[in-house]
Amino acid sequence: MTQGSLRQSTTGKQVFERTFGNPSTARAGALMLHGLGEHGGRHAPLLELFAQHGVHCRVFDWPGHGRSPGQRGHLESMALITALIDEQHSLLAASIGPSKPIGLLGHSMGAFLALYHLCQYPKSASFAWIGSPLIDPEANASRLKRRAARILNAICPRFPIHSGIKTSQCRKDAGTPDPLMHRTLTVRLGTVLVDAAKVLRASAHQFSPDLRLLMTHGSADIVCPPALSKAFFDHLPCVDKTYATLDGALHEPYFGDDREAIFDAIAAWLKEWEI
Repeated sequence: MTQGSLRQSTTGKQVFERTFGNPSTARAGALMLHGLGEHGGRHAPLLELFAQHGVHCRVFDWPGHGRSPGQRGHLESMALITALIDEQHSLLAASIGPSKPIGLLGHSMGAFLALYHLCQYPKSASFAWIGSPLIDPEANASRLKRRAARILNAICPRFPIHSGIKTSQCRKDAGTPDPLMHRTLTVRLGTVLVDAAKVLRASAHQFSPDLRLLMTHGSADIVCPPALSKAFFDHLPCVDKTYATLDGALHEPYFGDDREAIFDAIAAWLKEWEI
């Protein structure tokens, strides 16, 4: 893993980036999208696993997350999100060479954004790992909260709200608090996700049949219910797709007792893949 650095994006934002593995000897490349309120560095062990299997990985902190500057939890549009992904995709392709396959990886909100990108741009990736994906951002929100968010988005889009997510809902071993983590999003980001989710759920048929897909989800995840991801997965036209349920795991099975199960599932999937 590189130590990481802050780079001025062509979008006008500054993003903190890290890379894993040797791009010159990699058999493939992959871009990782992290979740709400976290940062790319949290997924270092997972991305090192991909690197050990010959996949050179890039990860960046979304603006307003981790070491990337900006209002915490604020992303103003899907156009910005798409532009950031496209830019990182180009950087990845330039580092590994144009003839090698590129994949998209994501956790939680990042998994949702990866799925959205794959349905809108089905030829943008050859393979994907989707972990604990957000499918319906309004699944745990009351009707009153939904209405209030719409009103606030019109008059004060940068108004911060608490995600309502507790550490105990995400992982069994809380560990040492991470100073780069937060539980905030703006009403604009919430609205962006809700509107994009409606598009995503209506666009399952647009995924490439050639996409090699692994989706993993903890059976005890109450942050992003696994029943929603399984129903979405079942409608995808991908020929080579695998859904792995992690028995008893919470929203973040990458830490504590559940880590071995998900790492084994991903390692087995990578070993079966002959590029």
